[in-house]
Order: sequence, then structure tokens, then C-alpha cells
Amino acid sequence: MGSISKVHFGSWKNRMLVAEREKRKERLIIRMRGELDGSSVIQLSTLLGEAANSHIAHLTLDFSQILRFEYTGIALSVAVFEFYAEDFSEITCCGLPQGISKVFKGLGIQKIPGLKIVPIDDGPEGVAVSNL
Repeated sequence: MGSISKVHFGSWKNRMLVAEREKRKERLIIRMRGELDGSSVIQLSTLLGEAANSHIAHLTLDFSQILRFEYTGIALSVAVFEFYAEDFSEITCCGLPQGISKVFKGLGIQKIPGLKIVPIDDGPEGVAVSNL
């Protein structure tokens, strides 16, 4: 069993992203909940930088508990994943609602080497996308 730690990211307008990190051998699992906006992705980028410096080979990002996706957060995520792609042999994004997965793909995420998306059929009730 790996070690688990929680990181709370304060975000604009009192929004919150909570990331839970679980390290298992060569894999780091980051489970996120709350809202994915631009400032929370910048904080997520810090976590990815730490993981890259720790020589983690496999990274899993669990989006299944994100209740609100902002377009700025999605677009910034793609740029961050592209920046860190060569630092990991594999990045897996799981738990994305089908509609959100399509937005990520529309921004070219499938062109990032080593990155794969494992979508869920339908998003959790109440998932919202915003361009705020």
C-alpha cells in the first residue's frame, strides 16, 4: 500500500480543488475533487513538477470527483500535460465525463505522447462546464 497525502488548493472566487496523492511504487495517483479552473491547474502543475523530480514513471490523474470544469482549466491542463509528457513514461487521465473528454480531445490531448484518456460513459450527476 502506498502513502496518501492531501493537498488543498485555494482558488479564485472561493473555489477549491483538493488533490489526494497516492504513491505506489513507480505510480503516482492524483485524485482530484472540486473545481478545475485555471489557478487550480497551475497548482496541479506544481504537483506534476514534484512527481517528475521524484522520477515517477507512471502518473494517473483521477477526474471522477470534479464537479465543475472551466474551459480555462481544461485548456491549461492540456498545455501542462504537454509540458510534462516527456517526464513520464505514461500519463493516464481517468474519470472524465464523455463530453469533457471530447473537449480535451478537441484541444489535441490525444497527440501528446504517452498520454491516454479513459473516459466514463456518462459524467456524474451535476457536472458542469463553464467558460468563466
